[in-house]
Amino acid sequence: MKPLLRTLPLIIMMFIIFGFSAGEGAESGSLSYMVCEWICAFLDIFGLELEPASIQFPVRKLAHMTEYALLYMSAVLALGKINKARIIAFAFCVIFAISDEIHQLYVPGRVGCVTDVLIDTVGICFGLIACIIIGKLRKRKAQ
Repeated sequence: MKPLLRTLPLIIMMFIIFGFSAGEGAESGSLSYMVCEWICAFLDIFGLELEPASIQFPVRKLAHMTEYALLYMSAVLALGKINKARIIAFAFCVIFAISDEIHQLYVPGRVGCVTDVLIDTVGICFGLIACIIIGKLRKRKAQ
């Protein structure tokens, strides 16, 4: 695969994360509330009645983890077969998470939060685990 094509998912994920972080506090809150309404409407089909506000916090944090798992996986893809790609990708993603929280300090209605960096890092770890599993499955398939 060509280097540009390998790098494109990483660039896209960086723009997505930056875009979400650039949204003012009220805008970000209303977006996550809307997602929670969709989730609650879906769960209601199965008889699970929840209020969107009751799941908003975990949904927001799960979104953080998902974004950073995908960021990590796309960073590993971009690095290709570079020696220690997983370690480099991990460090890059943690630094990106820190810079993202610093960025939020300058967005009205948003705050930079150390706990969000930790939550992002959990997502990065899930991405690492996914890469390890995918690598093992590819090796098994190649044999």
